Amino acid sequence: MEQPAMMEQPVQTETWKARTLEELVRILHRIFAEDKVSVEEVQALMESYESNPEEWLQYAKFDQYSSIHDHTDSHCFMKILQGNLKETLFEWPEKKGNGEMTKKSERVLRENQCAYINDSIGLHRVENISHTESAVSLHLYSPPFDSCNTFDQRTGHKHKVKMTFYSQFGERTLCVSTRYTLPALPRAPSPQPLPGRARGAALLLRRAGCRRRGQAGGPAAPPFPRHPCLGPA
Repeated sequence: MEQPAMMEQPVQTETWKARTLEELVRILHRIFAEDKVSVEEVQALMESYESNPEEWLQYAKFDQYSSIHDHTDSHCFMKILQGNLKETLFEWPEKKGNGEMTKKSERVLRENQCAYINDSIGLHRVENISHTESAVSLHLYSPPFDSCNTFDQRTGHKHKVKMTFYSQFGERTLCVSTRYTLPALPRAPSPQPLPGRARGAALLLRRAGCRRRGQAGGPAAPPFPRHPCLGPA
């Protein structure tokens, strides 16, 4: 996979720090209003916010699980708000998709850490491996996308799934979201700035329930609940 457009070094020298979730949202809107956005700057900003359940608990409505999936040429940031999540990276399967998928690495992400992935890095599965504690994570996607591909670990076969939302801006949704018409994120052979204003971003809240005994991985991800004060930057 070729490298999506991004930038290795920060665009500006100012260091952002978010003291509240509302402030985090406000600064993200400001950052994504620029023509160029630094991956490292966004990641550092999201890590600077110290999780406060009083600010997000009302939006963590239900449990869900993540199968192996891509990000449809989007940049993905994932901050842990509560608990621990295990991230397993996979190589892209061969085009024929007729064999066991290859693991690249795995790690456990802990509270307030922020991970980053795009399709050039690979595919991943994110799961809560605790039998006693739920986990909650905050996801930023730029650009937002309305579908992605999930993969069968045993065969590499992929299946396109439609993204749905439990709520948008605090309102319960009744059907699959069709809010965004998304252009493809251009690829580049060398690192370039992550597009800002032209692409926008979406911020989602996800809760992963405790793993049941004997459970490994999970089915395709069900609808994503969405934080009510967030929209395209």
